[in-house]
Amino acid sequence: MSDYGRGSHLGSDSVCGILLCVGPLDQYPIFPAIATMNSLIFVTGVLGNALVLYVQLHTKTSARPEVHVYVCNLAVADLCVVLTLPFWTLSLLDHDVWRLGDPLCKLTHVAYSANLYASIFFIVAMSVDRYVSLVRWPDPLGQWHNERIHARRLACAVVWILALLGSVPDMLFITSEPAPLANRTICVATYPLETFPSWMAGTQLFLNLAGFALPCTAVTLCHVLVHRALARSHAPNHTRRLVLAYTLVFLTCWFPYHCVLFIDALVLLEVVSANCMLEQVLFGTLHIAQCFSLMHCCANPVLYTVLGRVCALLSAVVVIPVSSFFRLNKLISESLLSKFVMVVT
Repeated sequence: MSDYGRGSHLGSDSVCGILLCVGPLDQYPIFPAIATMNSLIFVTGVLGNALVLYVQLHTKTSARPEVHVYVCNLAVADLCVVLTLPFWTLSLLDHDVWRLGDPLCKLTHVAYSANLYASIFFIVAMSVDRYVSLVRWPDPLGQWHNERIHARRLACAVVWILALLGSVPDMLFITSEPAPLANRTICVATYPLETFPSWMAGTQLFLNLAGFALPCTAVTLCHVLVHRALARSHAPNHTRRLVLAYTLVFLTCWFPYHCVLFIDALVLLEVVSANCMLEQVLFGTLHIAQCFSLMHCCANPVLYTVLGRVCALLSAVVVIPVSSFFRLNKLISESLLSKFVMVVT
């Protein structure tokens, strides 16, 4: 979670000594609110993604194998992201102090970064797959069924490799160390001191490009093309609305955060003049915008399921275990689980 590390650099304990506020930034009052939001995202994200995994792993996937492989991987990535939130929440409530040791500092950053990239890239992979399957190379007779399954598995492997590569800077530079001008330990990126602003700005601009600009372009383009194809084919209105929802939620969750991150990079590169007030604003908005962006981990389980099948989902989780106790599970479990399927169109 490199931007939380960035937040720790703002103020009197900055490791690079280039920022302008003489005293510590008075943004700690916002931390309880952010911690509360993180807690809600954690609970919702864990329950939602765990539920998706449960249903996917207990449902026959022959009808929609392309959804199964992508959604399972997406749910795992989102689940891993939200599982890091309790550690950051503890640090926030302790005024950004890190008391959990250096190994956990590095591990939580790497887990967060890798799975964040994976979550975004899996949405891109699903969007491209949807475009290929519905518009570019439709296969209504299933002649390329096995080949496409292998291609999707390969795509998932590539996504995880790219996600791990995206977390390499955290593997190399994140550590816990004493803050230079404060009696506390922080979990930060320890880039070379002489070129610290350039390193920090470079990693943020790379995240802007690889984590938003390119994925957003791909997702938007694929969904526009699919939407046009569905409109020409007179597909049901709810299908077209769902395609539009994918794009809007992606933009809504990520656009504010990347805007703030981009401005922060411009400040570090001295393209935008820095002052204490701007530092105060960036310090708070980086935390708030990132917290808002994490809502995609909760939105994905909703978007990638049929909203009208919630009752079937609840039945699969609640009714089936109860019926199992009364030896009725063989009669109803398969029919209920088969009703809950993931959507690609």
